[in-house]
Amino acid sequence: MPLAEVGEWLHPFERYWRERMRTPAAVLDEQEQARTPAAHEPDQNPSEDPER
Repeated sequence: MPLAEVGEWLHPFERYWRERMRTPAAVLDEQEQARTPAAHEPDQNPSEDPER
């Protein structure tokens, strides 16, 4: 079956590109997390500080 041979030949390239494509996805995830405020940190305005 010729397609099976092509698949075997492409397998190392597929593995190479899958490993490389994880990095841009991780960078995008980090950028998204940096843009959104953390859920555990309160968003306080200093003028609205109840301890003042």
